[in-house]
Amino acid sequence: MKALVQRVTEARVTIGDDLISSIGPGLVAFIGIGKDDSEKDIDYLVKRLLTIRVFNDGDKLWEKSVTEMNYEVLCVSQYTLIAAFKGAKPAFNNCMPPEKSKELFEKFLTAIKSQYLEEKIKSNIFGTTGHVSLVNDGPTTFSFESLRKHEDGSGTTNRRGKTKQAKHEKGNRTEASCIADESSIVDKTADKDS
Repeated sequence: MKALVQRVTEARVTIGDDLISSIGPGLVAFIGIGKDDSEKDIDYLVKRLLTIRVFNDGDKLWEKSVTEMNYEVLCVSQYTLIAAFKGAKPAFNNCMPPEKSKELFEKFLTAIKSQYLEEKIKSNIFGTTGHVSLVNDGPTTFSFESLRKHEDGSGTTNRRGKTKQAKHEKGNRTEASCIADESSIVDKTADKDS
């Protein structure tokens, strides 16, 4: 299960002229569900979404979570996060079938509502085509993947059932990886032309 998370000042989901969901300041989480995902993946992602410190506290950066700020979360199901490219065309073989995916997404929503305030959690309508409009604050974007994050007594278990020992050495790669936003890249060629 994957989540692409953006810190926003506002966001909304529309289908045609109909407003489906909207939030003010908070997080937008695009959720992709793979064919091997389970409720263990839900537990991991819910915990990450509600506890990551991506909001500022005055002049202090990265101090507060969405729950500490009493902000909202907009969850959007997005199977394209699981796509793999074969040449130039995306392939969706690793996606969970729609019926099972819908059931798992609904369980995800139930879980995150139960661990926060239900009225603070919004979502799209699963399986529909619509538009997501948001104002990214920063820009600030993170990605999380629950693959190989299921812990048991002997280490960390991946989807294939194999176990590997968790690494604790200093300097290990963090679970969250930052994604550069295109708007933060300056087009120097434009400066030359002007």
